Order: sequence, then C-alpha cells, then structure tokens
Amino acid sequence: MNEENVNGGGDMAPVTEEQPNLVEEVVVEESVTLLDDLRREEVVPQQPEVVQPELAPLLLDWSGVVIPQPDAELLLKPEIIASLDVDLLPPPPPVASQEPVNWEERCALLERQLQRAAEATTLRKRLIEIRETESKSLTSKLKLLSEAISEEKRLRNDLLTRVEAAELECGTVKDKLRRNLEALERMKGHHERRVTMLSANLEIADIKAQGTARKLEESHRKGAEQKGLLEELTMKLNENKKVTKTMEKQVKKLSDKNAFLTSQVALIGQLLGDDNTTGDNPSTSTPSSPPVDEEGSLWKIKNIIRQSENAESRDDQVPSGSKKDEEDEGVELSSLLELENDDDSESEPVKDIPGEESCYKRVEGPTGPKFILSVSRTFIKLKDLILEKRSLQQQIDGLKNLNTKLESKTDKQEHRLYCVTKELNKTWHLVSKLKLQQDRLHNNEAFLRFELKENRAIVEKLKKEMQSYKEKWRKVREKNDESQCVWQQLKDEFAQRRQESLSRQGGQSSSSASSPISLSNSPSPPREDSSLSLEEVDDFCAGIDLGDAMTPPPTPSEDVTTTNVPADPEG
Repeated sequence: MNEENVNGGGDMAPVTEEQPNLVEEVVVEESVTLLDDLRREEVVPQQPEVVQPELAPLLLDWSGVVIPQPDAELLLKPEIIASLDVDLLPPPPPVASQEPVNWEERCALLERQLQRAAEATTLRKRLIEIRETESKSLTSKLKLLSEAISEEKRLRNDLLTRVEAAELECGTVKDKLRRNLEALERMKGHHERRVTMLSANLEIADIKAQGTARKLEESHRKGAEQKGLLEELTMKLNENKKVTKTMEKQVKKLSDKNAFLTSQVALIGQLLGDDNTTGDNPSTSTPSSPPVDEEGSLWKIKNIIRQSENAESRDDQVPSGSKKDEEDEGVELSSLLELENDDDSESEPVKDIPGEESCYKRVEGPTGPKFILSVSRTFIKLKDLILEKRSLQQQIDGLKNLNTKLESKTDKQEHRLYCVTKELNKTWHLVSKLKLQQDRLHNNEAFLRFELKENRAIVEKLKKEMQSYKEKWRKVREKNDESQCVWQQLKDEFAQRRQESLSRQGGQSSSSASSPISLSNSPSPPREDSSLSLEEVDDFCAGIDLGDAMTPPPTPSEDVTTTNVPADPEG
C-alpha cells in the first residue's frame, strides 16, 4: 500500500465504499506475511535487531496510551497525513550477528507494530469516511452548481426568447403606430378637404338663399300686384254682371213690349182684311163695321206697312262689320251708363199703349151713339206703332250686340282671371317650394355645422390620442434604455462570472497538481451571491413590461445606437 493509493493520486477521484474493505484486506495480508516471516526466522539465528533511526518513534511503548479521537479538521492537517503515510511493511531483516535473538521482545515489538498498524488502519478508515463525506458534499455542491448554471442558462435562453418576442412585439407596435399616424394624417387631410368643401358649399348655399330670398320678395311683390289686379278685375266683373242683369231685364221688357206691338199689328191687319172683305161684298158687311170713306187711305196704310217691312229687312241686311266699326268701347260704356240710368228710372210709370178703342170714332145716330172705325185714327195709330216698333227693334238689336260684346268681354275677363289665378297659384307653389328649399338649406346648413363640429371633436380626440401615443412612446424609449442598461450589467456580470470560474478552475488544477488533498482540505464553495444573481435575473425578467407599453430590451448583439426608434411625428 503506497502513497499514491492512499492519497488518490494527483486527481481527486470520488471515493467508493469498496476502498475500506481493500485496506483491511491489505492489512490482514501484511500481518499474515509478518507472522510467516517470524516463523521462518525462528530456525535461523539472527543478529539483534538494529532499529532504524526513522522508525524509532514507532518502537516506543504504546501501552496505556489513550489515543484521542481526531476530528475532521485535525485529520486534514498535512503533518498528520504525513505521519500516517508510513510504510507498514516489516523492516528488512537485520544483519546476522553473534548475539542471540530475544523472541519475546521481538513478538512484543511485532504486536506493538500490529497495534499501530491497526490504529493507522482505523485512522485511515476514518480519513476515508471523511473524504467520502467531503466528496459527497462536493458532489452535491457540484450538482447544485451545475443546476444553477443550467438554470441560469435556461433563464438566459428564456430571457433571450422573451427579448426576441418583445422585439417582435415592439416592431408590431411600431408598425401599428406608424399605420395609425399615416391613417391619422390621411383622416386629417380628408377632414380638412371635407371642411373646405363644406365651407364652400355653405357659402354657395348662403348665396343661393340670398337669391331665393330676393326671388321670394319679388314673387311676393308680383303676387301683391296680381292680387290687386285680381281685385280690380273682380270689381269689373261684378259691375259687368250687374250691367248684364240690367240688360237682361231691359231686353225682357222690350221683348214683352214687342210681343204686345206684334199682337196689335196683327189685330190691325185683321181689321184691314175685314175692311177688304166688306168692300168686295157690301151686303155681307155687319152693321157694326165702319164704312170706308176713302180708298186712297187704305193703300197708304198698306204702303206704310210695306215700307216698314222693307225697312226692317234693310235693317236686317246691314252687315255686322259696319256696326262693329261704328261702336267702340266708349259708346258701350256710355250705353251701359244710360241703361243703368234707365234702370234707375224704371220706377216711373210707363205710358199705356192705346187699345182698339182709339181706332173707333163715336157717331150719334137715330138709334143712339155708335162707334165707327176711323181710317185716320187707325192710320195714325199704325204709324205710331210702326215707328215705336222700329225704335224698339233698333234698341233690342243694339242691346243684343252689346250683350254679345259684354259676354265675349266677360269670357275674356273670366279667361284672364283664370290665367291670373293659375299663375298666382303657380307663384304660391313656387313660393312654398322656395320656402321648402330654404328650410332644406337651413337643415343642410345645420347638418353641415353639426358634422363640422363632430369632425372637430374627432380631430381633437385624435390629437389627444397622438399626445398619449407620444407619451407612451417616450416611456417605451425610457424603459428600452433601462433595459439596455440592465442587459449591459447582466452581460458584464456573466462575463465576470465566466472569468472567475475559469480562474477558479485554473487555481484548482494548479493546487491539485501541487497537493493532491488540497481539494478535500479547502473546498471552494459556490459564490454566496449566485442566488442573489438569479433573483436579480428573475426580478429583471419580471420587471419587463410586455403590456400596453411594449418595452423590450435589446438583444446582446444589438448596439444601443442601432435601435429602431421611429421618428417623432412632430420632429
């Protein structure tokens, strides 16, 4: 059992449970070997034992000496390890001498050596147990370190993943903000154009409203004029109606008078016919029929009748155009006034037309007074009646013509009244239409003003949203700068830890090469601030806000100056 087996060589290999059993077997084999050597040496006389100076401390009397139980720190000292690393093999056989060998002393020496070897074995067992405990603790610490490193790597990968996701989200937010700004600019331009167009439309509507108001005033003025003209025409129409009624009454009276005169003329004709029959047959004449004094008077009466008939026929044959040329509107009005005066004088009594008694003459006879038909009286009466008939016929014709003209003029005035009424209705319809158009324009103006107000409110809202976006973006940039600083600190800390771990590994390798058991004596525990660094990493990961602000830290390979920060909308 040499020193390399005890110390485990240059590298500290993990101690297994089989090593104590191997040490016990080696010690037992050495003891058996020593006993066999002693038995063989009993036959051959040997020289007295020469104790080597380096083994002198081992040959002391160990009986009655209480060896204290060393603790872990005492056993780990180099001097105790060096004292335990003694070659337990028996010394080489002494040189043969002439002196006799003391076997009791030799056996006692061997017993003491065996006792010391057993004690050394016990110490080595305890040392091995201590080394196993230390190796287990170091293994657990190594596992903790590996777990911490793997956790740190996992956190770093998670952090990188979150950083990449945050960068993608930040890019999405930037694109969305850019699109919102573009949409805001487009909407602002659209609303400005709409406001300009609405202002122009409002000015045009005001101009149209003013023109419509002027047209409305003009139509009101024309309507008032038409209304006055209508009232004037209505008054004239009423006057014409009164004149027409008066003329109808006059015509009725004249027609009655004409009928009466016609009956008188028929009666005179009948009387004349009776006279002719009595002249031809005097024997058949009645005593009451008057005798004819003169034949020439009868012919005169007939000639007067014929002349009156010819005059009537000539009057009928007079063309109507000459009458129309002779009568004008002034004469008609004067005739109308005369007729009105006649209507006023209708209340005066009309002279009675003489009857048949005026044609008889009273003659005193032997038998008493008799009535004899007088030719002269009949002739005078006939002449008066014919003249009156002609005058009445002329008046009737004039009244008929005047009535016809009045009727035509009345029709014209009625037609004109109808046209004026129709135009007035159209004008009122246009006025109502203009009023509706004006109301519509006012409503459109109110709608346009309301839309303009709404658009202004929308523009103000968009401005406020833009200000809020600017504030959010400022916070994003601040958090981005903070994340960059934290990331730089983490990067520096990771680099420092890497350098410390590399330097620690180099120091451990050099110390293990110089003293193999130095690793077990002074194990290097992990840094006490490793848990703190993990907590800092967790706090940093939890502090990254991926909500509304979207503030992702930059990647390690990304320079601070190359962060894609969009330009300020106002800048």
